[in-house]
Amino acid sequence: ESLKADGQFGGSFRDFQDHVSMHRRQMAKDLSNYISRGAADVRRELLDKASLKFGILCLSKRCDSILMWGHYCDKHKGIVIGFDASNTAFQKLRPVDYVRERVVFDATWVETDPKIRVFNDQIIFSKNKDWAYEEELRQIFTLVSIKSKPLNDGSPGYFLSLSPDAVVSVTLGARCSEELVNKVRSALGQPRLSHVKLDHAVLHDSEFALTFS
Repeated sequence: ESLKADGQFGGSFRDFQDHVSMHRRQMAKDLSNYISRGAADVRRELLDKASLKFGILCLSKRCDSILMWGHYCDKHKGIVIGFDASNTAFQKLRPVDYVRERVVFDATWVETDPKIRVFNDQIIFSKNKDWAYEEELRQIFTLVSIKSKPLNDGSPGYFLSLSPDAVVSVTLGARCSEELVNKVRSALGQPRLSHVKLDHAVLHDSEFALTFS
């Protein structure tokens, strides 16, 4: 007999062996797909749970990457803010490790296994080696410890409070609008921000690079 609709086998053990022998390749493929889908579901669940409790601040050591200006600064129309790395708000910043292989989780670990703490640390501070040019720095926060308010789309936004002396520079993008330039100049005209250096990114005449004036 064949497998019934409810997944139970209605034949003898010998029949079952013959069935498995005949369909073992397809069964192995189906099982592999099932395990892969299950692992993906677990990863998403872990990420969702962690995202409700923790947030990650991501910064960079550099401000001169044409590619990063395109990715993160509205295609060179935005700004880059420079911070004082010695400020107390950034004392737990750590550089990202750029790796070739994904960090692996072992489902046999128990909750008290110290390897889980190592895994959590690696998963936060590891990134594909192709992104190494970003020279990224990260710092993790518990969301309950920082201010929150709704963003324009209604989703929660979390904000780190900084003193004015934490800001040391503002760089205007090479395609920055005159309106944004005036807004930045007005903001930096306040006495508490008078120490902030203002410069403007300019595309190099002959090289694929930025200069700053």
